[in-house]
Amino acid sequence: MAQIVGSSNKITQYRSVAALGNIRLPQDCREILFDDFSIKECPNHSDAKEYYDEETGVHDIDWVYPEKPDTRFPISDYMFEKYFSSESGKGWQRGEWELAWALTRLRLFRVGRLWGSLYRVSDMASTYIQGEDIDEAIKRRPKEPPQSGLSLPGSGYYKIQNNDLVPLQDFVNNLGKVKVTNFEVAIRRFHQSFDRDLAQDRAIDLFIALESLLSEDSEAIGYKIALRAAHLTENDRSKRGEISTFLKKAYKERSNIVHGKKSTGTNIGELEDIVRRVLEEILKRAQQGEIVKAEQLDNILFFSPSKP
Repeated sequence: MAQIVGSSNKITQYRSVAALGNIRLPQDCREILFDDFSIKECPNHSDAKEYYDEETGVHDIDWVYPEKPDTRFPISDYMFEKYFSSESGKGWQRGEWELAWALTRLRLFRVGRLWGSLYRVSDMASTYIQGEDIDEAIKRRPKEPPQSGLSLPGSGYYKIQNNDLVPLQDFVNNLGKVKVTNFEVAIRRFHQSFDRDLAQDRAIDLFIALESLLSEDSEAIGYKIALRAAHLTENDRSKRGEISTFLKKAYKERSNIVHGKKSTGTNIGELEDIVRRVLEEILKRAQQGEIVKAEQLDNILFFSPSKP
């Protein structure tokens, strides 16, 4: 189950479980399997319970979670599960990354307020020895998902339909083959932006993601981001201009936020969409063997004969 690498680094097998929120699977779908993780109906999901409203005299249904939940799982309708190998003692840190990378791929496929929080990471060797992993697991109770983007009941949810299953699996599995070492900062920050309650905090995360993808130094960052993002995501000249103009203005707002100045706000939905498109384009290029770094972008975008 475990092996020794070098003189001291013990590699351990782990199982991680995370709560998922703001997600809807197809009716009667209990599990979706991907190459490296799965989404499952959680054992601690809510069930429909009939009740009688004495004031109105109406019989109705309420969704109730179990009074005595199984502590091995979070209290949520759906959960994320992943098995992986990592250096002993770093299971939680690696588990956070695995969750971020999996949810990022899902979010690139479909817009929605999909949210996840790591609940426990279990040492599989200890699990097999003891037959029970509660005492040997690192765990915490997931916090509640942020409400930004869910102002109306049912709005903003990440909804998967039956006809989405095969395209979704293909998309997620194919991106899962990409070596993402050069893109980890962008993936983490894009993922963390879904944890934020405040729009300003989301904007900072999203701009850090863009900077890590599109800027190689500290000079003219706003200008480079605007120009490169526009050319990377659009072929239409007028649409490029719109993206560039939006990002230049948004970057000024970002500077106001980090320096404690008054900010008039940024359209977070538009900013998130641009980051999603940039990240997806760069990851797809990497999938095709083209490792795109910020310092290479100008040659690729402006001097490539295949680019209009």
